[in-house]
Amino acid sequence: PSPFRVQTKTEENSRPARSDVEIMVFCIVLGDNTETAFPIILPIDKKVGELRESITKINPISFTNIDAKDLILWQVSISDEDVERMKILNTKPPSDIKIEELGGNAMSSRKEIQFYFPEDPVDEHIHIIIVRPQPPATTVGRPGEYQTSNREPVDRLIKNFWIDLYKAQIVLKSPDHINTDIYSSEPYSKYMRVEGNEIVLGEHIMLNSHNELILDNGEPVADNITMNSVENNELILDNDEPMTDNITMNSVENNELILDNDEPMTDNITMDSVENKDNGIGKPKPLVKFLRLHSTPDGIVYDISTQDILIKTSYLQMIEEIENDRAISEKKNDRKKGCIIIGSPGIGKTHFSLYLAFYITRRYFPADFIYQQLNEGKSHTIHISQKNMDVIEYPRGLGGEFPINSFYIADSVIPSLCTTKFTFLVTTPKNDRWHEFDKHRVQKYYAPIWTDGEILDVWEWDKRDYKHKIPKERVEELIIRWGCIPRRIFNEYDNEPKIYDIVSQCDAYMYLRNDGGDLKDNYSGKAIHIYPSSDFKDKQYVIASKEILKALYDHYAKNTKNIIINVIKNFAKTAGGPLAGKLFELLAHDILRKGGKFKVRRLTKDINEDSEKLPVEELTLKGLTHKQFRKIDEISSECYNIPDSPNFKSIDSIAPDCDGTHYLYQMTIADKHSIKVRGLSELKSKINDYQPINLYFVVPDINDLFDDFCEQKYVTTTDIEYVGWDYTTSWIKQNLTQYVLKIDLSDF
Repeated sequence: PSPFRVQTKTEENSRPARSDVEIMVFCIVLGDNTETAFPIILPIDKKVGELRESITKINPISFTNIDAKDLILWQVSISDEDVERMKILNTKPPSDIKIEELGGNAMSSRKEIQFYFPEDPVDEHIHIIIVRPQPPATTVGRPGEYQTSNREPVDRLIKNFWIDLYKAQIVLKSPDHINTDIYSSEPYSKYMRVEGNEIVLGEHIMLNSHNELILDNGEPVADNITMNSVENNELILDNDEPMTDNITMNSVENNELILDNDEPMTDNITMDSVENKDNGIGKPKPLVKFLRLHSTPDGIVYDISTQDILIKTSYLQMIEEIENDRAISEKKNDRKKGCIIIGSPGIGKTHFSLYLAFYITRRYFPADFIYQQLNEGKSHTIHISQKNMDVIEYPRGLGGEFPINSFYIADSVIPSLCTTKFTFLVTTPKNDRWHEFDKHRVQKYYAPIWTDGEILDVWEWDKRDYKHKIPKERVEELIIRWGCIPRRIFNEYDNEPKIYDIVSQCDAYMYLRNDGGDLKDNYSGKAIHIYPSSDFKDKQYVIASKEILKALYDHYAKNTKNIIINVIKNFAKTAGGPLAGKLFELLAHDILRKGGKFKVRRLTKDINEDSEKLPVEELTLKGLTHKQFRKIDEISSECYNIPDSPNFKSIDSIAPDCDGTHYLYQMTIADKHSIKVRGLSELKSKINDYQPINLYFVVPDINDLFDDFCEQKYVTTTDIEYVGWDYTTSWIKQNLTQYVLKIDLSDF
């Protein structure tokens, strides 16, 4: 039988009653691309009038402000292989299509569905065409005025804002101590001008993610200029001259200068403070990039009131990644319909969508583009024609329109599925916004939260004068608690959410299971952030802060332990791995410090068919007093010591000198966890006394972790295998034995 007929009761030899049968039909809205056809399952004894009601409920965006009774339905049978009729539906304006000539029969609201579908609907066909009611013509008929109610002119200020968007300027803010004379001379002066502490790029000049000056078309300027003269992390003197040693700060932990063998320099220089110049040395701040709009967006682009918006480097990187992927898919004749950019709530996704609109006006001038945004529950859709210097609004959104040559930016709304040049959906993880769109050949990207440097850049430079409204200490406090989420810092600095209110509503398991799109996203999204991969196509879910992690864990441990266990069991090897790992670490601390009997196994080299695992033993641990420590000399024997810093190297806890043995614990939900020699060296004063040192890799009873875990390698702070064994470190290899210890989650 056809898959389009659904039998609701057990089949019998006799023909079932009509009321027992449902059918599936595929419908399209006249004017929409045939790829947007959507299915409806309905009892065949229902009236066509009831079908109209079902259509408006299933597809509410397409029928906003339209009464179901005003829809006109046509029964058709158009195969996906019918090139001629499909071409008519996909290319002709709705007003030029005669549905009767496509074999259509107008459906009467009083007749039953089975009247039009006495047999099973044929697979891979369009079965119903929906025609919206014709809007009343306007009474004004002067040239230039729109004649339909879904095309309305906009206010002059709105029109000017969008038409002049391409005139926005890229402005680089320069710290007072930076000498900007170089930018006033050739070749820089050909592409920019200096105004006080601002460097304003010229018309048709932009920046790429490498801070290279480029033209609107993406090509580098003739002089190949890179605005990196103060962004290369070189150490400079107060007079802005580089140090004679030309030291460059690369990626090292704690900003300490170290030698190739992972040892610190004898001078122990640490670059911890951007503003510390007591010794005549300062770490240069990069030029901060802003987009200065030609006019205020206040009241036009919702949630943005300032004329200067920060250009995050990630904006440029994401756009370049998207453009590169588009080019590759075009070459492969695998054109994508669009993309989805997903970010944590509160990171300023509208700022990105507005910068994206600016980018389109420059890179693709004079292309049309559509900007759709949600404000107080209502969708606003603006169509900008750069070629005609015109702006109109679609009060009912994109429905019968067919903007095949337009770019389309949908900001936090369910996008129309109409065919466009390319559609950008910018949204939180709420999958009801992108679920349907995701079925139509699109690529997902993930937007990062801000960095603390970007937060401080806005605090220092933004014209809303945050620098005098919010003390810097308060900014830093909010960053530590909530992470680098601009909404928490700049909008809620004097009315921040209560942590308990957030964690009590946050179901981490449901959040991860639904890929970040649970119904309480407004709560979960504050506690759990999205961290993208370098190409923005993958992500991890990371807890906002140590404080929120502890509050979330305590709430679950007291009220719903199963959430902790389910997250660890189901998401250890997924995007939720970082969150699962942190919850397991706290759970393991609770269990280990209480003491008890545990299964352990001494570790050997890689386990394979030719090697034998050492036998499982039983380890008895006694209960110990919990103690936090910040400095090594605060570690106490006969205590369960946990470092205050979440990034302490090599261990998560230590119980030194317990019955003649030093116990070190490293929690992990992964099958590999290298040992940083530097971290163990820092513990030398507490454990280098020739007593046995037992390092336990603590794992949950999931995924055969305990059975398959093998000996871990020693590495430097940059994760390179450690080879510099000498008298300062050889004691580690001589005295340390690696074990794996299993935590039974059912004991929690």
